[in-house]
Amino acid sequence: MRRDDVTSVKRRPDFLVVGAAKAGTTSLYAYLAAHPGVYMSPVKEPHFYSRVEPDPRVASIYTIVRDDAAYARLFEPAGARVAGEASTSYLCDPTAPARIAADVPGARIVIMLREPVERAHSHYLNGVREGLEARSFEDAVRAGLAGEPPRWGAALYVDLGRYCAPVRRYMDLFGDRVLVLFFEEFFADVRAQFARVCSFLGVDDAEAAPEAEVHNPYAAPRSRLSTALLGSPAARALGRRLVPPRGRAAFRSLLLRAQDKPPIDERVRRLLEDAYRDEPACLERLLGRPVPWAPP
Repeated sequence: MRRDDVTSVKRRPDFLVVGAAKAGTTSLYAYLAAHPGVYMSPVKEPHFYSRVEPDPRVASIYTIVRDDAAYARLFEPAGARVAGEASTSYLCDPTAPARIAADVPGARIVIMLREPVERAHSHYLNGVREGLEARSFEDAVRAGLAGEPPRWGAALYVDLGRYCAPVRRYMDLFGDRVLVLFFEEFFADVRAQFARVCSFLGVDDAEAAPEAEVHNPYAAPRSRLSTALLGSPAARALGRRLVPPRGRAAFRSLLLRAQDKPPIDERVRRLLEDAYRDEPACLERLLGRPVPWAPP
């Protein structure tokens, strides 16, 4: 898996973390990036192998890499280290697995899944935090169930929790080079689960044993002005031009404040549970093991 001669070939990732969104991929990216034997793309989500169309309101905040040479340059500094990237759009785009298989047939695939109702709610709260979502959770879910047109970066609350078909696509193409993790198990024992990931990637897990840490935690806008600024494409574009990358997290902290997550309305929970009713059994058949959120 390690490559000693990377100067004469088009550099590509050895593995890809493909999602799901709001299922812990940011934390996994951070843990892997801290491992001395692993190199992670400095652009966390280049979305190179998917053909997502971002919501116009957030298009300016995505660094979508389409150029082949530019994508290869992301991995040139890797040297002999195992190289990877993490783009959550690769799970929901049905064309992405075949595109990856054609370009990197030996790649390893890491998939993180989360109980889909909680995932949908976390995704919705992220939209509220970013000033992109003004609807109630119920209204947003009902729109998704009614077939709301998908736009990456907003909405898709319901569709991104339908895991079985996307996982099957990867398993059909990559076989035993697919590792499926569950958010609930991963964060119950980060060290043991990360050791599984390291073993899967062929690197020493003793070199980087992470402590459980929340990345991208829930926060809400501090004021109406914060909501307006976060939801304005013009303000976001201006901020990206004026604020250097290292200072953006601090700047965002001025607009947001940490809070406890609001509870899920039970009526909405029942709507989503009904929408995902067949998913646990399908995943269990596909993976040959229990799903943490499957009903007893």
